[in-house]
Amino acid sequence: MLTNRIALYTVSIFLLAISFGGLLIYILESKREFESRTIAHNLATSQAQSLEKQLSRSLSSGHALATVVKREFEARALAQMIAASQAQILTPHLPSSLPTDSALDTAEPYNSLSNFDALAEEMIEHYGGITNLQLAPNGIVQHIFPMEGHQKAIGLDLNQNLYAIAAIRSKKMTVEGPIPLVQGGVAILGRTPVFLSNPKSGNEQFWGFATVLIEVSQLFEAVGIKKIISQNYLFEFSRIDKFSGKRTVFFQSSDSVLDDPVTVDIDIPNGAWQLSLVPKTGWHSFSYSLLEGLLVLIFSGLLSLLSYKHLLKRNELQAQKNEYEIIFNSAPALIIYKDCLNHIMRVNKAAADSLNLTPDQIEGRHSKDVYPKQFENHFADDLEVIKSGQPKLGIVESYQSESGEVKWVQTNKVPYRDKNGNVQGVLLFAIDITRQKEAETQALDYLEKLKKANKELEQFSAIASHDLQEPLRKIIVFGDRLGETIALQDSEGKQYLERMQKSATRMQLLIDDLLKFAQLKSQFEPFKAVNLNTIVQDVLIDLESRIHKSKGIVVIEELPILDADPAQMHQLFLNLIGNALKFHRKGVIPKITVRSFHEENSHYMISVIDNGIGIDQAHLERIFRPFERLHGRSEYEGTGMGLSICDKIVSHHGGKIIVTNNEEAGVTFTITLPEQQVSKET
Repeated sequence: MLTNRIALYTVSIFLLAISFGGLLIYILESKREFESRTIAHNLATSQAQSLEKQLSRSLSSGHALATVVKREFEARALAQMIAASQAQILTPHLPSSLPTDSALDTAEPYNSLSNFDALAEEMIEHYGGITNLQLAPNGIVQHIFPMEGHQKAIGLDLNQNLYAIAAIRSKKMTVEGPIPLVQGGVAILGRTPVFLSNPKSGNEQFWGFATVLIEVSQLFEAVGIKKIISQNYLFEFSRIDKFSGKRTVFFQSSDSVLDDPVTVDIDIPNGAWQLSLVPKTGWHSFSYSLLEGLLVLIFSGLLSLLSYKHLLKRNELQAQKNEYEIIFNSAPALIIYKDCLNHIMRVNKAAADSLNLTPDQIEGRHSKDVYPKQFENHFADDLEVIKSGQPKLGIVESYQSESGEVKWVQTNKVPYRDKNGNVQGVLLFAIDITRQKEAETQALDYLEKLKKANKELEQFSAIASHDLQEPLRKIIVFGDRLGETIALQDSEGKQYLERMQKSATRMQLLIDDLLKFAQLKSQFEPFKAVNLNTIVQDVLIDLESRIHKSKGIVVIEELPILDADPAQMHQLFLNLIGNALKFHRKGVIPKITVRSFHEENSHYMISVIDNGIGIDQAHLERIFRPFERLHGRSEYEGTGMGLSICDKIVSHHGGKIIVTNNEEAGVTFTITLPEQQVSKET
């Protein structure tokens, strides 16, 4: 139930974080779009203004050409009229043989400028951005400069062109286009109608058009539209037809349709253009949105995870607090919190029960009011802990209960601190150790009795060593003498006598081994550094006759120096190597190898490896028991105490001994001994 509630809270926090993140992304994206649109609008406006300026400058060449035409042709007309007038005056006075046609009748028609090509070339160079200039007397294109590439336009009739008719009607320049040209390409045509004044009547008469032609690509190149915009934006130019109102795209950076562009109007004579921009990455960057979405998702996930862990931690802390309360009030020890002024801040149930009070009756009171008799001694210890900041442990003291019984307690007093490490008071743990004290007293009594018993046992061992072996020695001695006496008289009696002597000898060996086994418990020499190489060489000297008799081979590898009892080490290796020589296979030369290995835990592992008869797997655990024999006396001599003595020696040195069968033949005794003894005495 608790886990479900935490999960519900976590999911709610996650959804709230996602919602907030989505709102934040929406605000950021809206702000970014607004800023992007503002930048795009400013850029489009700047480019539109540049285009308007360049277009106006280029179109002004048409006005200039029309002005030149008007002035020249009107000047011609005026000159012709003056010439005609003078002719009429002079005609009566001229001889009859001279022609009498007026100058007006002989004048050339006004359809060409005398220096059109030179004038057009100068205008193109001056105004810039112009492809060519044209003259269309009576609405028919007759003069073009430069002519190359535009020959197809000669003879074009403009009298049916709506824009040309509109120009005549308005007597103002009209701009047509962009339109495809007859000679190829797309251009803007600025047509200025030329009206000439009649010097006689003063009325104006339509003469034709002065036309300026501007190719769109050259115009945009002059303004730098593509260079400035196309790096980061997709753009298109469109025009609104004056007569139909239809919008037509005439120049664009891509064939794709622009989605929700920023559009700026460009004013031109008798019409309007529009420049539309869209960022190549779009108003809403997918990568930014994806990144922001991932960040929101990660943030929401982390927030949810932290919230989940916080809720779990809070529940764990609450559970720990509950568990602490259970342990605090269930502990058999008396637990008391005191402040620096020795007021009791908190006690557990055991402490309250020891005073026959409840925790509420104790907490908040001064220690002197709760236990006045012990206050002075306790308060001195409390002050020492508070001032030094160091605990006082193992304070053992006795007191007499109300029933008169003597009780013992062991108290630990430690300072408790705040989060900054400042001592806030003392924490007291008191344990009733009355039974422990009684047990210690009994243990001391038992120890004294044990020492006395051990001393008596040592005395008994000494007596047994002398008194038990003395009769055996006499039996053996007198048996030898008796055997010499009856050696030739009674062969059967001699046999009985030999059997008696062997039993006495075996009894003597058994007593010797028992004494060695007992002395391992009661006697010891101080441990000292022992070179096992020296010990084993001495053992080989003792076993020299047995080695010679069995033709055995003993290989001793490098052995360590460690803390040990030299005599016991001699006995240990004497028994192990002696057994290896004794229990060999018939017909096989015994081979014994002694080697060592240093372990990482400051111990040495020493192995005694033989190729003998081995040990039945079922008997491996029995061989270290006293008097344990696995073979009959007729096969192998001995009392069965050798390996028991080895086990006791190794245990006495804080080590262990194990035996394992080898794969091919024989056994391996592995002894683990510490390099240094913790104490030099057992």
